[in-house]
Amino acid sequence: MKIPTLPSLLVGGMLLLGASCQPISIHRAGPPEVKLSAAVSKVVDNSFEAGDQIGVYMEYPEGYALDNQQYTLTPGNTWITSSQQWWQDETTPADFYCYHPYKSLGQEAETIDFSIAKDQSTHEAFSQSDVLWGCNLQVKPTEGTVELITKHLNGQIVIELIPGTGYDANSLSEAIEQYRFNSVLCDAVLDLKSGEYLAAGEPCDLIPQREGLSLRALLPPQSINNALLMTITVDGLDRTLTASVEIESNIKKKCRVTINKVSEGINVGIGGWEESEEDFGGTLK
Repeated sequence: MKIPTLPSLLVGGMLLLGASCQPISIHRAGPPEVKLSAAVSKVVDNSFEAGDQIGVYMEYPEGYALDNQQYTLTPGNTWITSSQQWWQDETTPADFYCYHPYKSLGQEAETIDFSIAKDQSTHEAFSQSDVLWGCNLQVKPTEGTVELITKHLNGQIVIELIPGTGYDANSLSEAIEQYRFNSVLCDAVLDLKSGEYLAAGEPCDLIPQREGLSLRALLPPQSINNALLMTITVDGLDRTLTASVEIESNIKKKCRVTINKVSEGINVGIGGWEESEEDFGGTLK
């Protein structure tokens, strides 16, 4: 007797059989599903935001099981991807790598090119310039989630403008018209396996994000030696800041700049660099 064929659908590890009878479920035997719960301390609000995307690699000795798999954070704070991935078996460990922001790449890429936004004045541009990388090696198959520890690959530089003679906070804020970092490196190359992150390309001008009398920007690691770091237009006059600073991955550095108003225009005094004790790294859970 010929057995009728039933339409079927595999959903979440259960096979749903459609017919006139009630659906039955057959649980998948064997290795568990790979689950990723990612969270990281970003420079923007210290957390990922809904819609953020990361690229994930899962590698066995014979090759990649996940090759730049895109994960997206939902409003419910859950990371989702387009397809399920199962562990190879119940015993073989795998290496995991991840990075942010997500980019479309070729298969089995060894390096990733990044270009930070040359205009970081908006929240989105600043957030997307926050390049992150992390890895977790020799992870054994688990029913739980894979945890990844990440760090910020760019450094953060903050210019704090201090009202001097002739200004208060309000009048100085109103007097500031334009601002930019001059001739800084905005491109970098990431080695996916080692996490090495090196500045590259030609120097460019960069517009920082402004919050009141504070200007901040994310930059690839680089040495700025007695260079024309910044131009600020105050009361219609351009004033330049010359400084030396080492931009380092995962480090926030500050420069306090006092602006005095004088009859000829303004005088700009440059305070010393201060290295923050705060670590801006984070954890993927």
